[in-house]
Amino acid sequence: MSVWPGAADTEAVPTCRSGCCVPVSGPLARHLVTACTRLGDLVVDLNASDHHVISTALAMGCQATATITDPVLARVIGQILATTHPDHDLAVSDLRLTRPDTLLADLRHLKGTASLVVRTHACPSRRHERTNTVGQTHLDLSGMAALLKPGGHLAVVTGLHHGQEDPVDPAPALIAEAQRAGLLYLQHIIALRVPVRGERLEPPLTWGVPRTGAADGGLPISARVHSDLYIFTRPRTASITSADENVTDPVLGESAWLEGEQA
Repeated sequence: MSVWPGAADTEAVPTCRSGCCVPVSGPLARHLVTACTRLGDLVVDLNASDHHVISTALAMGCQATATITDPVLARVIGQILATTHPDHDLAVSDLRLTRPDTLLADLRHLKGTASLVVRTHACPSRRHERTNTVGQTHLDLSGMAALLKPGGHLAVVTGLHHGQEDPVDPAPALIAEAQRAGLLYLQHIIALRVPVRGERLEPPLTWGVPRTGAADGGLPISARVHSDLYIFTRPRTASITSADENVTDPVLGESAWLEGEQA
Protein backbone atom coordinates (compact mmCIF):
# COMPACT_ATOMS: atom_id res chain seq x y z
CA MET A 1 0.00 0.00 0.00
CA SER A 2 1.24 3.50 -0.86
CA VAL A 3 0.11 7.01 0.06
CA TRP A 4 -0.18 9.77 -2.54
CA PRO A 5 -0.79 13.41 -1.60
CA GLY A 6 -3.81 14.57 -3.56
CA ALA A 7 -5.04 17.60 -1.67
CA ALA A 8 -6.66 20.43 -3.59
CA ASP A 9 -6.90 23.99 -2.28
CA THR A 10 -10.30 23.30 -0.73
CA GLU A 11 -12.33 20.23 0.13
CA ALA A 12 -13.78 18.62 -2.99
CA VAL A 13 -17.49 19.16 -3.58
CA PRO A 14 -19.29 15.80 -3.52
CA THR A 15 -20.81 14.60 -6.78
CA CYS A 16 -23.54 12.58 -5.07
CA ARG A 17 -26.43 13.29 -2.73
CA SER A 18 -24.86 11.16 0.00
CA GLY A 19 -21.71 13.27 0.15
CA CYS A 20 -19.35 10.29 -0.16
CA CYS A 21 -18.31 10.57 -3.82
CA VAL A 22 -15.71 13.14 -4.84
CA PRO A 23 -14.05 13.81 -8.21
CA VAL A 24 -10.38 13.22 -8.97
CA SER A 25 -8.34 16.21 -7.80
CA GLY A 26 -5.73 17.94 -9.93
CA PRO A 27 -2.81 16.65 -7.82
CA LEU A 28 -4.16 13.08 -7.91
CA ALA A 29 -4.59 13.31 -11.69
CA ARG A 30 -0.94 14.36 -12.02
CA HIS A 31 0.19 11.37 -9.95
CA LEU A 32 -1.85 9.00 -12.10
CA VAL A 33 -0.74 10.33 -15.47
CA THR A 34 2.90 10.47 -14.35
CA ALA A 35 2.89 6.92 -12.98
CA CYS A 36 0.88 5.19 -15.69
CA THR A 37 1.69 6.86 -19.01
CA ARG A 38 4.45 7.97 -21.33
CA LEU A 39 4.60 10.73 -23.92
CA GLY A 40 1.94 10.27 -26.58
CA ASP A 41 -0.09 7.66 -24.69
CA LEU A 42 -3.89 7.71 -24.62
CA VAL A 43 -5.70 8.57 -21.38
CA VAL A 44 -9.45 7.91 -21.08
CA ASP A 45 -11.59 9.52 -18.36
CA LEU A 46 -14.90 7.66 -18.15
CA ASN A 47 -17.89 9.71 -16.99
CA ALA A 48 -15.71 12.71 -16.16
CA SER A 49 -16.83 14.96 -13.30
CA ASP A 50 -14.48 17.83 -14.20
CA HIS A 51 -11.50 18.75 -16.38
CA HIS A 52 -8.64 17.59 -14.18
CA VAL A 53 -7.79 14.22 -15.75
CA ILE A 54 -8.05 15.30 -19.37
CA SER A 55 -6.31 18.64 -18.76
CA THR A 56 -3.43 16.94 -16.94
CA ALA A 57 -3.06 14.36 -19.70
CA LEU A 58 -2.82 17.08 -22.35
CA ALA A 59 -0.34 19.11 -20.30
CA MET A 60 1.89 16.04 -20.01
CA GLY A 61 1.95 15.29 -23.72
CA CYS A 62 -0.71 12.59 -23.88
CA GLN A 63 -3.76 12.14 -26.03
CA ALA A 64 -6.96 12.41 -24.01
CA THR A 65 -10.57 11.26 -24.34
CA ALA A 66 -13.34 11.97 -21.84
CA THR A 67 -16.95 10.79 -21.83
CA ILE A 68 -19.41 13.16 -20.18
CA THR A 69 -23.11 12.56 -19.48
CA ASP A 70 -24.14 16.12 -18.56
CA PRO A 71 -24.40 18.63 -21.47
CA VAL A 72 -23.81 21.62 -19.17
CA LEU A 73 -20.73 20.01 -17.65
CA ALA A 74 -19.45 19.15 -21.13
CA ARG A 75 -19.65 22.83 -22.14
CA VAL A 76 -17.88 23.92 -18.95
CA ILE A 77 -15.05 21.42 -19.43
CA GLY A 78 -14.73 22.42 -23.08
CA GLN A 79 -14.47 26.09 -22.18
CA ILE A 80 -11.83 25.42 -19.53
CA LEU A 81 -9.73 23.38 -21.94
CA ALA A 82 -10.08 26.01 -24.68
CA THR A 83 -8.82 28.77 -22.39
CA THR A 84 -5.98 26.81 -20.75
CA HIS A 85 -4.52 24.75 -23.60
CA PRO A 86 -3.06 25.64 -27.02
CA ASP A 87 -4.69 24.47 -30.24
CA HIS A 88 -2.22 21.59 -30.73
CA ASP A 89 -3.31 20.17 -27.36
CA LEU A 90 -6.98 20.44 -28.26
CA ALA A 91 -6.27 18.60 -31.53
CA VAL A 92 -5.43 15.43 -29.57
CA SER A 93 -8.36 15.72 -27.14
CA ASP A 94 -11.84 14.30 -27.55
CA LEU A 95 -14.81 15.24 -25.36
CA ARG A 96 -17.74 12.92 -25.98
CA LEU A 97 -21.22 13.71 -24.72
CA THR A 98 -22.89 10.36 -24.14
CA ARG A 99 -25.59 8.59 -22.17
CA PRO A 100 -24.75 6.69 -18.97
CA ASP A 101 -25.71 3.39 -20.62
CA THR A 102 -23.43 3.94 -23.65
CA LEU A 103 -20.22 5.10 -21.94
CA LEU A 104 -18.22 2.17 -23.28
CA ALA A 105 -20.16 1.51 -26.47
CA ASP A 106 -19.26 4.99 -27.71
CA LEU A 107 -15.56 4.17 -27.30
CA ARG A 108 -15.48 0.88 -29.20
CA HIS A 109 -13.12 2.39 -31.77
CA LEU A 110 -10.51 2.80 -29.00
CA LYS A 111 -10.42 -0.88 -28.06
CA GLY A 112 -6.93 -1.99 -27.09
CA THR A 113 -5.34 1.49 -27.34
CA ALA A 114 -5.50 3.18 -23.92
CA SER A 115 -2.54 3.32 -21.54
CA LEU A 116 -4.67 4.65 -18.69
CA VAL A 117 -8.41 4.46 -18.05
CA VAL A 118 -9.70 6.42 -15.05
CA ARG A 119 -13.09 5.67 -13.50
CA THR A 120 -14.64 7.07 -10.35
CA HIS A 121 -16.75 4.44 -8.60
CA ALA A 122 -19.93 6.18 -7.51
CA CYS A 123 -22.30 5.22 -4.71
CA PRO A 124 -25.88 4.04 -5.43
CA SER A 125 -27.27 7.60 -5.34
CA ARG A 126 -25.30 8.37 -8.52
CA ARG A 127 -25.86 5.08 -10.31
CA HIS A 128 -28.53 4.57 -12.90
CA GLU A 129 -28.74 0.86 -12.16
CA ARG A 130 -29.57 -0.21 -8.65
CA THR A 131 -29.27 -3.50 -6.82
CA ASN A 132 -29.86 -4.97 -3.38
CA THR A 133 -26.55 -6.82 -3.48
CA VAL A 134 -24.10 -5.35 -0.99
CA GLY A 135 -20.76 -4.57 -2.58
CA GLN A 136 -22.00 -4.76 -6.20
CA THR A 137 -19.65 -2.58 -8.26
CA HIS A 138 -21.98 -1.49 -11.09
CA LEU A 139 -18.90 -1.06 -13.26
CA ASP A 140 -18.37 -2.90 -16.53
CA LEU A 141 -14.76 -3.77 -15.80
CA SER A 142 -14.64 -6.19 -18.73
CA GLY A 143 -15.51 -3.33 -21.05
CA MET A 144 -12.91 -1.10 -19.44
CA ALA A 145 -10.29 -3.83 -19.69
CA ALA A 146 -11.02 -4.07 -23.42
CA LEU A 147 -10.01 -0.40 -23.84
CA LEU A 148 -6.54 -1.08 -22.42
CA LYS A 149 -3.55 -1.98 -24.51
CA PRO A 150 -1.30 -4.75 -23.10
CA GLY A 151 0.42 -3.26 -20.06
CA GLY A 152 -2.20 -0.51 -19.76
CA HIS A 153 -3.65 0.48 -16.41
CA LEU A 154 -7.17 0.87 -15.05
CA ALA A 155 -7.43 3.27 -12.10
CA VAL A 156 -10.63 3.11 -10.04
CA VAL A 157 -11.14 5.87 -7.49
CA THR A 158 -13.56 4.90 -4.74
CA GLY A 159 -14.00 4.86 -0.96
CA LEU A 160 -16.53 3.99 1.72
CA HIS A 161 -20.07 4.54 0.48
CA HIS A 162 -23.29 5.20 2.32
CA GLY A 163 -25.26 1.99 2.77
CA GLN A 164 -28.81 1.62 3.96
CA GLU A 165 -27.55 1.33 7.53
CA ASP A 166 -23.76 1.08 7.72
CA PRO A 167 -20.97 2.30 5.42
CA VAL A 168 -20.22 -0.14 2.58
CA ASP A 169 -16.70 -0.95 1.40
CA PRO A 170 -16.90 -1.74 -2.35
CA ALA A 171 -13.28 -2.94 -2.58
CA PRO A 172 -13.73 -6.75 -2.26
CA ALA A 173 -16.36 -6.96 -5.01
CA LEU A 174 -14.42 -4.51 -7.16
CA ILE A 175 -11.19 -6.50 -6.97
CA ALA A 176 -12.93 -9.81 -7.61
CA GLU A 177 -14.73 -8.43 -10.66
CA ALA A 178 -11.51 -6.93 -12.06
CA GLN A 179 -9.77 -10.29 -11.75
CA ARG A 180 -12.67 -12.00 -13.51
CA ALA A 181 -12.21 -9.46 -16.31
CA GLY A 182 -8.63 -10.68 -16.75
CA LEU A 183 -6.93 -7.76 -15.02
CA LEU A 184 -4.09 -8.06 -12.53
CA TYR A 185 -4.47 -6.24 -9.23
CA LEU A 186 -1.35 -4.12 -8.78
CA GLN A 187 -1.86 -1.81 -5.86
CA HIS A 188 -4.12 -0.08 -3.37
CA ILE A 189 -3.14 3.57 -2.95
CA ILE A 190 -4.39 5.92 -0.26
CA ALA A 191 -5.04 9.28 -1.96
CA LEU A 192 -5.01 11.93 0.74
CA ARG A 193 -7.47 14.76 0.24
CA VAL A 194 -5.93 16.95 2.95
CA PRO A 195 -2.47 18.58 3.14
CA VAL A 196 0.31 16.94 5.14
CA ARG A 197 2.53 19.07 7.37
CA GLY A 198 5.27 16.95 8.91
CA GLU A 199 3.45 14.06 10.56
CA ARG A 200 0.10 15.83 10.78
CA LEU A 201 -2.86 16.10 8.45
CA GLU A 202 -4.19 19.61 8.15
CA PRO A 203 -7.73 19.84 6.76
CA PRO A 204 -8.41 23.09 4.85
CA LEU A 205 -10.31 25.81 6.68
CA THR A 206 -13.30 25.17 4.45
CA TRP A 207 -13.77 21.81 6.16
CA GLY A 208 -15.34 23.65 9.07
CA VAL A 209 -18.11 24.96 6.84
CA PRO A 210 -21.22 22.76 6.64
CA ARG A 211 -21.86 21.48 3.13
CA THR A 212 -25.44 21.91 1.95
CA GLY A 213 -27.04 18.64 0.88
CA ALA A 214 -24.08 16.44 1.87
CA ALA A 215 -25.39 13.71 4.15
CA ASP A 216 -22.00 12.39 5.19
CA GLY A 217 -22.64 12.20 8.90
CA GLY A 218 -22.75 8.41 8.80
CA LEU A 219 -19.24 8.06 7.41
CA PRO A 220 -16.05 8.03 9.51
CA ILE A 221 -13.80 11.06 9.20
CA SER A 222 -11.27 8.91 7.31
CA ALA A 223 -13.73 8.74 4.43
CA ARG A 224 -13.38 12.50 4.02
CA VAL A 225 -9.62 12.50 4.58
CA HIS A 226 -8.78 10.12 1.75
CA SER A 227 -9.99 8.30 -1.33
CA ASP A 228 -9.09 4.70 -2.16
CA LEU A 229 -7.34 4.25 -5.48
CA TYR A 230 -7.11 0.75 -6.95
CA ILE A 231 -4.79 0.19 -9.90
CA PHE A 232 -5.20 -2.83 -12.16
CA THR A 233 -3.24 -3.73 -15.29
CA ARG A 234 -3.91 -5.70 -18.44
CA PRO A 235 -1.28 -8.45 -18.76
CA ARG A 236 1.37 -7.86 -21.42
CA THR A 237 1.29 -11.52 -22.42
CA ALA A 238 -1.35 -14.19 -22.28
CA SER A 239 0.94 -16.30 -20.09
CA ILE A 240 0.25 -14.08 -17.07
CA THR A 241 -3.12 -15.24 -15.79
CA SER A 242 -2.90 -15.07 -12.03
CA ALA A 243 -2.84 -12.09 -9.69
CA ASP A 244 -0.41 -14.09 -7.57
CA GLU A 245 2.43 -13.78 -10.10
CA ASN A 246 5.00 -11.00 -9.84
CA VAL A 247 4.76 -8.19 -12.37
CA THR A 248 7.60 -6.07 -13.69
CA ASP A 249 6.14 -2.73 -14.61
CA PRO A 250 8.49 -0.06 -15.98
CA VAL A 251 5.94 2.66 -15.36
CA LEU A 252 5.08 2.04 -11.72
CA GLY A 253 8.66 0.93 -11.17
CA GLU A 254 10.67 -2.23 -11.70
CA SER A 255 10.00 -3.12 -8.08
CA ALA A 256 6.24 -2.76 -8.49
CA TRP A 257 4.31 -5.13 -6.27
CA LEU A 258 1.00 -6.86 -6.06
CA GLU A 259 -1.18 -6.06 -3.08
CA GLY A 260 0.40 -7.55 0.01
CA GLU A 261 3.43 -8.98 -1.77
CA GLN A 262 6.72 -7.16 -2.35
CA ALA A 263 8.30 -8.10 -5.68
